[in-house]
This record gives sequence, structure tokens and C-alpha cells, in this order.
Amino acid sequence: MRNYELTLLFSSEIMEEKIQELLGELTGFLQGKGALLGKQWTRREGKARVGVLGFTIAPEILKEVEQLLKQKKEIARFMVSIAALRSLATPVIVKPAIQLPEEQKVSMEDIDKKLEEIFKTTP
Repeated sequence: MRNYELTLLFSSEIMEEKIQELLGELTGFLQGKGALLGKQWTRREGKARVGVLGFTIAPEILKEVEQLLKQKKEIARFMVSIAALRSLATPVIVKPAIQLPEEQKVSMEDIDKKLEEIFKTTP
């Protein structure tokens, strides 16, 4: 399994709804082939629309994806590139907080007894 990023250039005559429909069809195809989907976005760039789709899939299946994309007349151009691996932050192991033993509740009578002991021992 490898990480890929698919960049699509749609014709300027295509409506946003049709683009979303095409992306939905493409993501359904990818998921059917066992791909894990990542980021997905579209935006207008000048007179055309650009779409990006990130996914993880086995390299053997990539040819099938390219064949599907070539059949779609609404897609003016496409480019599949290997996505750069991003380093994940190393998890930090946090030591558990020291749990202090629960203090025993002292009654007023115990305090009075202790005070009497202290005052009796002093001259």
C-alpha cells in the first residue's frame, strides 16, 4: 500500500454538482478496491476547477484508476503522484501522576486529645 495524491483538472463548463458526482463515483471505485481515503477538496483556479484526492492503495490497482479517469470526458487532465510521507509526532509517554494516599479524616475529639497531650508534656 502506498500513499497517492490525485490532482484533477476539470473543464470550466462543468458545474460543481457534476464535479462532486464524479468525485463520489471515483471515491466509491477506490473504496471498492480497498483504498483508504484521505483529504479531498475542489476549488476554482482561473477558468477551470481543480480537485485533489488523497488515498492509500496497492500500486497494482493504480492502472485501473488511470483507465477509469481516461474514460471520463469531464476530466481535462489528471496527475497521480506519490504523496510525501509526513512524519508523525512521536508520542510522549506521560508518567502517571503520583497518587497521594487519601488523608484520614480527623475528628475534633482526636484533635482535642492531641492538644491535651502536647500541653501536658510542656512545663
